Amino acid sequence: MQTQQGTVSGLKSSVEISGGGNDTQVSTTHVTCFQLDNVPVMLKTGSPAMIDNGNKIAVSGGTNGGVFRALAYRNMTTGATGSGRILAYILPGIVFIIATIFMYPQFNTPFFGVFPKLFFGVFASVGLGCILWGLRVLSAVNILKRCS
Repeated sequence: MQTQQGTVSGLKSSVEISGGGNDTQVSTTHVTCFQLDNVPVMLKTGSPAMIDNGNKIAVSGGTNGGVFRALAYRNMTTGATGSGRILAYILPGIVFIIATIFMYPQFNTPFFGVFPKLFFGVFASVGLGCILWGLRVLSAVNILKRCS
């Protein structure tokens, strides 16, 4: 996990909307792109980022394709903080793992062959991946709490 600090410039914001249709939930993600002392940064959060040009901020995350992908931010000018949705990753991950634990014995019979092992292996892996990503975002938040 890397941390960058500096002054914001070239701030641009947009919104990604996913879902919708009949009886489905709509999810809104706020995307904020800016330069942090000439380093391009992209931040995705569940609510609008409280960042403005000229603010001194710290971000925590990693670089991918020449862009710093921030998982969390701390605005030293205003005191505002924000991050990606931690519980939106951890809770579904826990549900996937629990579902795997309870459903696997029901389908682990010779009748189904190797299919339950493959299916529930993938299901458990997705759950574990969700939990690990949520913990990564939580780690980014905790790193920024120590920044001054």
